[in-house]
Amino acid sequence: MYNIHLSTESTNCARYILQILFIILTSVNGINVIFLLKHQISLSPMFHIQPLT
Repeated sequence: MYNIHLSTESTNCARYILQILFIILTSVNGINVIFLLKHQISLSPMFHIQPLT
């Protein structure tokens, strides 16, 4: 029972970390999309070539 409890706790922790990473990645992608839209609206085409890192 104790080993099963430990394994379920570790998988819950891993799921929690993966969920946080997914939220961070999606929010970073959203920020990149916003920056791309702002660049396309306000800046000259020269800036579109630069990658967003």
